[in-house]
Amino acid sequence: MFRRTQDVPPQDETQPVVTDGLPTDPGRYTVTARLDGGTDEIRRTFPQNGNAGCYSVTVRVDADGTFRDMPTTLDPDACE
Repeated sequence: MFRRTQDVPPQDETQPVVTDGLPTDPGRYTVTARLDGGTDEIRRTFPQNGNAGCYSVTVRVDADGTFRDMPTTLDPDACE
């Protein structure tokens, strides 16, 4: 299990990009994001639809502190 806590600054500030320390071995991974103090969480499992490879995952939080979505992109360049 890989676990990371990330503070998210206000919307008008630069948002964090997490690239270091992430698992790189081929396999099945589940990405779960949870907000402090809440029961709201969002989860995606990879690979999706049988598309093995590297994924770019974004977690978006609305200004009211709730999850908006977690868009993903199959990103071959991320494998390098």
